[in-house]
Amino acid sequence: MGFDVGLHLWFGQNDTKLWPALFRECVSVILESDVMGFQLPSSTVIKLKICERGENNILTELKFFAHEFSGAWRAPNNFVARDYLLHADLAFPCILYEPSAQQLEETAHPLWIRLTGPEFGPDGYEYKRNGLIRFTFSNLKVFGIPSELIERTRVAAATGEQDRFMHMISRIARNSELLLDVAAQIILRLNPEHLMICTELEVHPFTAHALYHRNLRDFLSDLNWVAILHDRGGLYLCAEESVHLMAARRQSRDYGYRRDERGATADFIDKLESYLSRLSLKWNPDRVSDDEIRSALSSRSEREVHSLRNSIMLCSTDGPFAYLEDPLFDLFDVAIAASNARVH
Repeated sequence: MGFDVGLHLWFGQNDTKLWPALFRECVSVILESDVMGFQLPSSTVIKLKICERGENNILTELKFFAHEFSGAWRAPNNFVARDYLLHADLAFPCILYEPSAQQLEETAHPLWIRLTGPEFGPDGYEYKRNGLIRFTFSNLKVFGIPSELIERTRVAAATGEQDRFMHMISRIARNSELLLDVAAQIILRLNPEHLMICTELEVHPFTAHALYHRNLRDFLSDLNWVAILHDRGGLYLCAEESVHLMAARRQSRDYGYRRDERGATADFIDKLESYLSRLSLKWNPDRVSDDEIRSALSSRSEREVHSLRNSIMLCSTDGPFAYLEDPLFDLFDVAIAASNARVH
């Protein structure tokens, strides 16, 4: 069993009548996506269910072929999304390495898309934790280069016969690019307020693999969230209209922690606390210009930056296998300089 990769979307307080259209468009983005020209077959089955208040209260279950989904499904006229769940089972296109045959296979892996209203489930937990819409890509291994292929490439390189395997590696790397392509299409077509790609439920700027805010200045707000959550004892963020503090979990891969149980994350926490100790609690974000934000997040090589709408999508250079630690610490440097600047 492997980790899954999540793409989370927040849309603020949009009219609930718009939510089914958002959901349908999210499914369409997947159906239109491709990996090196390979798309999902039109015969791909999409399973859709609508629940009210909880998972067991199923109102509707439907099946569609991919080619008929956009034109066939419409939400019921009396749709009230605040306590509803829309859940779609489908798949995403990918290219995998078959080690026994030493060749690539164009295939598909499971994908779930869920839209959860803020009153769905106990205390609206899923909405608070995951945002209005969450894509779940199964699973993390799909986005990495298999160790068997890397070893084959090394062996072939000894005799100068590595080109075939290098081509395979470049095609498999397209799986990871698919994540960013989907994110970019969502931003351009649906204009979310926030977007985050992370592993499992590591919904926090420091555990994100990609991060976007419609308002560029919300990257500064991330620094405040980090400081608040650290002060409360952990690194967990749940974005909604106001900051919602979730209880810190005991561990979550590299950066999940309780402040008093540092373990393997001690060096990271020491570094973070060093930054937080130098950042005035009353620092004024207005002293940081938009250009300074862009420069701090974009200026070094260990990140990818995509200009979208009037903001940027910040991405790790190793897809879902690396975090955004360095660019966020660079932004902390700018905030610290602003908080210590003298006002004349």
